[in-house]
Amino acid sequence: MELNDSYVQDHFQKAYSFALYKLGNKQQAEDIASQTINLFLLKSDMINPEKTESWVRGTCLNFCRKYFTNVDRERTTLNYVRDELISFYDVDHTEDNELLTNFRKAMESLNELEARSLVLYFNSGQNIKRMSEIIGENHASLRKRISRIKQKLKAETYKELGYIATKKIIVPQMHEAIIQFVKRLKTNIENNTIEKMFYYFSEANIKDYKPQYDIQKIRDYEVVLRDGKYTIYLFYQDSENKMSNIFFTFYLNSKNQLKITKLPKQGTKMICLKAGTVSAQEIIKYLKENPENHQGLIKMSPEMIKRIIAKG
Repeated sequence: MELNDSYVQDHFQKAYSFALYKLGNKQQAEDIASQTINLFLLKSDMINPEKTESWVRGTCLNFCRKYFTNVDRERTTLNYVRDELISFYDVDHTEDNELLTNFRKAMESLNELEARSLVLYFNSGQNIKRMSEIIGENHASLRKRISRIKQKLKAETYKELGYIATKKIIVPQMHEAIIQFVKRLKTNIENNTIEKMFYYFSEANIKDYKPQYDIQKIRDYEVVLRDGKYTIYLFYQDSENKMSNIFFTFYLNSKNQLKITKLPKQGTKMICLKAGTVSAQEIIKYLKENPENHQGLIKMSPEMIKRIIAKG
């Protein structure tokens, strides 16, 4: 096998990134990478060139396993990663102390795997393909994981900043839980088996609950967070392609499971504006010219809404 400086340096960097992903400490990662590459140089004549990456990764993993117990690794990784991510996101240089404080709090929500994955992502130049080469995991699953982590971090930061009325505070796991709940609600309404959803409704009385919602397609939803409880305003199309809506309130328990506290109920009033109409254009203009406040709200008085709608 012919070795040159750039080839060896490339594999050293991959070994370093892999060790950092596993251990969460720069100095220890450098030591592991050096041991791995030194062994590689000694045995390069016996290694199949087509299997070099897997050999480097496997050897690096063996050195990592000898280095730390799982408990020590987790504590070190999380402590290191929180400061490292501040540097990666360049939040440390912001003059907004509130943003920095709440970003740090948001990072507390990351588990070990999420924290390690995000550091590896930045150390790989935000290149998912290179991440995949370094740790040998599927490209598609890594791309999905990084996307979910970034959404989660963004949502938790907005919540810490005090936002209460925007989907920006919805983490991916919660979004999936909401959609899954609505799909199950639809199925059980159609089959007249709402009692099968007792786990969701364990904190609500469904004795006389006979919903008749004709949910054919979920179009969108909005959210309001107050006192730890989320109210979802869900918009959907019925079997006649008409828009309708329901709203319900829930919280997440310690297992991140959705618990309904106020049963889904039909909205009393809903106004649909056709695209291109004067009213729709004026609403869009107003939303563009009036950004969200510190709670994620865009306020419009009832009188203004009536005035705009009257324009047709």
